[in-house]
Amino acid sequence: MQAIGIALESRRLDIVKSIYEQTRDTSLLSYAMEAVLDTAFPLAYRDQVLKFLFPLFPAPTGDAKSPHVYALTRILVTLNSPEMTVNFLNSLV
Repeated sequence: MQAIGIALESRRLDIVKSIYEQTRDTSLLSYAMEAVLDTAFPLAYRDQVLKFLFPLFPAPTGDAKSPHVYALTRILVTLNSPEMTVNFLNSLV
């Protein structure tokens, strides 16, 4: 998780992606999401990170018990993007 934090601070989203691709641990993506939401990153960078993280999460399994549904929903609410939300909801149907 420290590596994720350092990558976010240095604005190296490629490193975040590389770490996730090696581990496939969605909790690391959730940690990155929480980090940019809970710290004083500029809004433009926050939105950039959230848009970057969203497609990295695997698609939910169709039930509300997928462990990362909360993170995906929080990203959509924070970004306030109707297009992303509609596409996401269509993918669940």
